[in-house]
Amino acid sequence: MFTENEVTEKLKSAFISILGVDAACVPTASIGKTESWDSLTHMELMLRISQDFGLGRLSASEIVSLDSFDSAKKFVFEKLRNESSY
Repeated sequence: MFTENEVTEKLKSAFISILGVDAACVPTASIGKTESWDSLTHMELMLRISQDFGLGRLSASEIVSLDSFDSAKKFVFEKLRNESSY
């Protein structure tokens, strides 16, 4: 299980690495606002999130809904919380 800080830091690392943004830009990163966030980097980011947190295959609706750092963070917290309740 990941702590809240570990989740946030892992996600920040993925966003910095894949989108090539500064750490200060990560909290406000989103599709349409972050120039480097295109369809290819979006899929790379989804794959990284899935792998880093052991989430398995993401559905099409999940992939589409993860359009910002904030939405990705909320999604990962929810998925990990649901998995730990089994």
